[in-house]
Amino acid sequence: MKRYWKTLLIGLISVIAIGFYYTQLAFASKQDLTFKIETTSGNEMEIENISLEAYFNRDNYHRQIIITKDGSTLTKGNRSQMDFMFNPYVPEKVQKYMQEHRQFMRGKQYDENNYFKDENYLVYAAIQDFDQVRPGDLLTADVDVLELKTNERSSFEIQIPVHESYYWMGVRDVYKQDGKIKVVVTGYLTNSGDEMRIYTVDEKSKALEVDELIAKVAPENGIDANLHLLSNANETLNDNYYLYEIKKYKQTRYGPSNEYLSHQLYAFNKLNSEVEEIVIPSELKSEMGMTFLYGAQLFVPTYSANGLELHHYSIETGQWEEPLHYDFPITVNGEEHPLVQIMDEKLYIVNRVAEGHMLYIGDLRTGESLYVGKIPADNGHTPNAYTKILISNIKNNSDN
Repeated sequence: MKRYWKTLLIGLISVIAIGFYYTQLAFASKQDLTFKIETTSGNEMEIENISLEAYFNRDNYHRQIIITKDGSTLTKGNRSQMDFMFNPYVPEKVQKYMQEHRQFMRGKQYDENNYFKDENYLVYAAIQDFDQVRPGDLLTADVDVLELKTNERSSFEIQIPVHESYYWMGVRDVYKQDGKIKVVVTGYLTNSGDEMRIYTVDEKSKALEVDELIAKVAPENGIDANLHLLSNANETLNDNYYLYEIKKYKQTRYGPSNEYLSHQLYAFNKLNSEVEEIVIPSELKSEMGMTFLYGAQLFVPTYSANGLELHHYSIETGQWEEPLHYDFPITVNGEEHPLVQIMDEKLYIVNRVAEGHMLYIGDLRTGESLYVGKIPADNGHTPNAYTKILISNIKNNSDN
């Protein structure tokens, strides 16, 4: 019996842990808050296919919920802190690829930036894990292409030359253009600089064809700099432009934040590889953190008690156009900025108010208000500081 005591002890601990996990999960589920979208004014058909992705923590469990006009549901992503430690999050888009192309998806990373899909191809590209690499080294990237109509597959590795020493390099986007595979990467340099590159891969020769440096920043004379590629949470980066920002600053030893010296925005045209600096008017400089790209338009929202002004810049004409005004007053607090998205030529805003959240939908072309609703808890419980929900994304499910 003594020879088996370790096995028995491990089995007993496992049974107790699993039992505790499911008991806690069942108990917590009975007390979950539920929410729904209630129409205040406007056409209720505007939210017929709209859902809000939200999350909150309660009883040591991370809750992910989907809120619609009919109520809220827990998603499959509800897990304990222990789950988060051992099981990585899988984006919904990648989960769909796993269901539809199980064989192809085996062994792949879960970041949706690594994938491109159109009606003909599903393409995957990923930089293989590495520690620090030095100039002259070669990095290896996996490329996997599935032709959807024939189910034929092409898997190969490409060698990427390293021009600088990198702490990290990762794929930010993948797309096909003129029959070639384009892999967009950003990298952090060991000297605190950043790079953005596009690798052009020829599928037939299975080799790197073009290594294109798009932008690079490096510290100089005590001034630090970083590069950040911006994306719209509800749009893929597979438009004709990328928007990226470069900030230069001095690190402050004391005080709440660094001393920022400059903040510049650039648009990279994927069709001709040209870069345009976008000059932000001085009155909008303080709002640059809220800037986002939609198609060939750059948008900068500003808020006040009188409503929302949506400033927009056309990359194609190089002009700032007359801002749109929406009669939807917003009070910005330091804890949570409004969630602003554009889909299907409509402006969507979720704003926290004293009673919860408000949902606003406006016409992007005319500035006309289309819908206003509120998002209350519908089981009599009021969210508090420990169960406060955060709404992270707005989806239009009619495209599914």
